[in-house]
Formats: sequence, structure tokens, C-alpha cells
Amino acid sequence: MFDFYKIAIACPAIKLFDCEYNAKEIYKLVCDAHEKKVQVVIFPELCLTGATCLDLFKQEDLIEMAKKSFDALRKNLSDKNIIYVVGLPLKIKNHLFNCAVLCQKENILGVIPKINLSDTDKRYFNSGKKEFITQIYDSLWGNNFWFGDLVFELNNKFLLKVNFDLNFCDFADINLNLSSQPVCLDNNFNELIIKSACIKNKNVCAYVNSGYGESTTDYVFNGSGFVFEKEKKLIETKRYLTESQIVFEDIDLQKIDSQRKKTGIILKLGNVIKINIFEQDEKNIMRIFNKNPFLNSGDTKNFLREILLIQRNAIITRFNKSNSKKIIIGVSGGLDSCLSLINAILSLDYLKIDRKNIIGVSMPGFGTSNRTFENAKFLLENLGVSYKIISIKNVCHEHLKDIDHDLKNLNVTFENAQVRERTQILFDLANDLNGIVLGTGDLSEMAMGFTTYNGDHISNYNPNANLPKSLIRELINFIISENFFSHEINFCLKNILDTPVSPELLPTDKNKNIVQQTEKILGPYELIDFFIYYFIKYGFSSEKIIFLAQRAFKDYSCEQIKSYFDIFYQRFIKQQFKRSCSSDGPQIFSFGLSPRNSFLMPSDI
Repeated sequence: MFDFYKIAIACPAIKLFDCEYNAKEIYKLVCDAHEKKVQVVIFPELCLTGATCLDLFKQEDLIEMAKKSFDALRKNLSDKNIIYVVGLPLKIKNHLFNCAVLCQKENILGVIPKINLSDTDKRYFNSGKKEFITQIYDSLWGNNFWFGDLVFELNNKFLLKVNFDLNFCDFADINLNLSSQPVCLDNNFNELIIKSACIKNKNVCAYVNSGYGESTTDYVFNGSGFVFEKEKKLIETKRYLTESQIVFEDIDLQKIDSQRKKTGIILKLGNVIKINIFEQDEKNIMRIFNKNPFLNSGDTKNFLREILLIQRNAIITRFNKSNSKKIIIGVSGGLDSCLSLINAILSLDYLKIDRKNIIGVSMPGFGTSNRTFENAKFLLENLGVSYKIISIKNVCHEHLKDIDHDLKNLNVTFENAQVRERTQILFDLANDLNGIVLGTGDLSEMAMGFTTYNGDHISNYNPNANLPKSLIRELINFIISENFFSHEINFCLKNILDTPVSPELLPTDKNKNIVQQTEKILGPYELIDFFIYYFIKYGFSSEKIIFLAQRAFKDYSCEQIKSYFDIFYQRFIKQQFKRSCSSDGPQIFSFGLSPRNSFLMPSDI
């Protein structure tokens, strides 16, 4: 379902030279994987014999015992519809190879020999040289089988390769890496190599190393294993266990396919072996999805600090290149303008320019609440910037009268007149003071078209253009936790975080409280941003995005999520005309809504 495939890495606790025992351990782990609805499971290199048998590999008894135990294993698994990859030595046409055999049920789908051999390997094994690649042999099992550097195609969709050498992670969608490398603390780069290859090739790589039971004459094997989906490590084994273990996770090949299509990565194919495996049922997909996929799940603090540095340097560049003397910002007392104001301060502080060259403008209108006005005023008075408080009520009254608009009609004209008046004030001030207008709108608002055309959707430069609302909240929280400013400023920022998001364009109630709340109109921003991430970055279908949201957000019913997605989808399609002429701003992520370099879409759909 939705191209999720459950993949497992298994590390059996083995006994050297005891192939029958090892086959039973492998059987138990495959059965466990099959019960958990795993579709592909891999085992370490030479796991059927042990990788440290050394000169015992020259004994015919061991080679025959390995084949006999392997054949018994396949027979016992004849009713298990699962792909399993086992490492063992095989003698083919009087040449001994270190092989990985890919099987389904009792069927051998392909035999992959190790090609790049270490000096130790060369003592016992032949390399799978070019003359052997993708040729068919019939001597081992009495029927034909594929042998060589093989490519497998899963369900006519995705390509799979089996490798021994970490430096040869191919451009297949899935790479399965069998290994038997001893622990070496001053040269332990396996995980880094795998991760780098996955980032480069935009694919999935599963790696498993030998573990307990290998000879400790000179080395120790720790049973390390992990699965990377591009840059993200999905699972890993526990190292240094003395018993068998298996771990598994869902990989999202639709996500991988989406990323690879954008880069044009193509695998040069020879013979492709087709494999059909069962599709995952929805109830068997166990993967957990982050509620805020924009937020780096690793070093969050450094991630957020990096965003602020990107914004700061972007503002500095535009400020300097435009020969500006001032920065003009409309400060509403909300999240977005608060972050833009802080970014302006960080920029001028870095340039050692007086903060008084920032002009923050509070422009209370018909819907401005006491709470947001006081928060905006407090920031402007206490952050060392210049500021103006300009009421727009009278001028908007006059303008609405001039166009014969009934002041009791609180429609979109009533709302947008206020926004455009504020924009005019900011640009006129910028012209008068030789400054630039710093925008405040965010990615979430642009996706939903929740901006006023030729109003707040226009600025000279918008540092928030690539940031969703949920991430702006995280940035404000980070600024508070890191004590960028005084305790009093932090208290005000917390109050802003706790204030309902609102454009404040409709009149307040009798107590000057907010009556117009954005999330009651559009839906929760945490859901909107989740939709944006998977819709824009990966182009997932609406069904898949709804499914992922249902897994990530347990506080909403399925019906609520579907309803909110419908609102998102309809508004996203209809509001492209605003995005087609949006302001410049730094692209912080690999995707966004800039009509220049990110998301190209016709306005008339």
C-alpha cells in the first residue's frame, strides 16, 4: 500500500562450521520476519558457515555441508512468501565463490558473488569476474539460475541490488549490503559510507554485519546493522548482543522515487530479474511519522540556529546590495512579524549598525486586539529599534466611503482595504527613508493563499518565505530558550506564542478580544504544514498524505483530517496567482513555493 515495503536486517548468533545449527537460526528469524509481514530480510556475509572459518573453506566437507543446510532451509521456507538473502560459500564450475543468494519461498532468484575481494578473501575465493556476470548455470541444483552482478525488479516498479562492497552502493532504489567486518574503532566508517551513498543516490540501503559466534582469534564482530532511507537512519541493531536479533521498519519507496525523478538518476541495466511480492496492508505499516516533518529530528538546536543564520545573511546581502539605510517592518504582535523583527535586529547587530535604523510600524485597525497591540508596542519600545504607531481606522473609513462601500458590510473588501493600506504605509516610509520593506508572510500562508493580493503578500524581501508557521513557532521557542534577549522580552514572546493566530481584520468584541481566528477558518497549522511538506516535496497522492496524517495525528479523527485536507487542496490550487508574483526570499529547504526556482504551476486551473 502506497509503496511501503517492510524491510528487515537479521543477525543470527552462529556456531562456526555448524551449518545445520546456523540454518535453524536463520529459519527462526525468517519465520519471525514473515509473521511480522516483512517483505525483504537480509543476513550477514557467509552467515551459514561463519565468515571466520579461514582455511576450513578449503575443506570440501564444509562446502557440501553449507549447500545441504541451505537446501534444507529453502525447503522449510517453501510456504513463506518473503524475500530472504543468505550468505554462504558456493562452488560453481570448480570455482569457490563467496555468495549472497536471494530466495523467495524455495526458489532461488539469483546468486550474487563477491567481486571485490580482500587479501584474506583471495586466499579462499574467486572473484565474480566479468565473464561470469549474468550468465546461467545448471550444475548446482539441476535447473537454471541467474549468477552475477544482478538487478532485481520488485513488482514492476523498483530496482533492487545486492552488494558486498560498501563503496559500490548502486543507483538501485534498494541496496542490500552483506558484510563481515571486524570492529576497528579507529577506522569504523561503515555507517558514514552508507549514509553518504544514500544521500548521493537518493535511495534506500540496508546493511548487516556479522555478529556473535564468529572467531575472536584476532577480531571481534559486533553485529552492527542499519537501514538508511536517503539521509535518515530508520532502524539499527543492538551491537554486541550474544543472541540472535532482527529489526525491521517500513521504507517508503514512493518518496525515494519522487526524489530520484527530480535528479534524473538512472541505473544502467543489464538483465533484470522480475520479482513479485505481496503489497503491504494498511494495518501492517508500523512506521511512525513526525508531526512536524520540517523539523530536523537530530540536532534540533543547531538546525534552528542554522535557519536563523541563513535568514540573517540573506537580509544582510539584500540590505547591502540595495544600498539601503533603513529596514521597515510592519509589527502586528503576531508570530511572523515578530520573527522578521528579530531577524532584522540580528542582521544589523552583526553589521554593527545601530538598531535605530530599523523602523517597526504598528498599524492598529478595526480588528486589532488589546493583546496583540500591547505585545507589539512592548517589543518596539524595548528592543532598541525606532518605531511608529499609525492607526489606519480613519483613512480606511475614508477610502471605503470613496468607493461607496457600506461600512457595515464586513466582507473581503472591508478586510483587504486595511491590509493594502498598511502595505502602502510601509512602502511609502521605505521610499522616504531609503529603506527596504521586510516581509513577514510565511510558507503556510502562501500555500493557503491566506494573504491579500498586492497587500501583505508583497515586500522588498521576505526572510520567512520558505518557513511554515509550525517551524516559526519552533524558532521563537528556540530564541526564548537560548535567551537571545532579556527575561521581560522572553515573557512577551511567550505571550505571542500563546496568542491565537489571526489576521485581525474584523472588529473585536466589546472587550477588544480577537474574534477572527485563522485555524478555525483554514484548519490547524500543524496539519496544514504536514500536508504542505508531503504534497510539495514528494508529490504524494491525497490518499497517501491523508493516510500519513492519520498515523501522525491521533488527536484528529479520519473525517476531520480528510475535511482539512480538502480545504488545503482547494485553496492551494486556487491561490497560485498570488504565488506567481511573490517576493524574493531565501530558500531554506530543498523545496518551496517560489515561482522562480521551486514550484512552477499555472495560475488558471
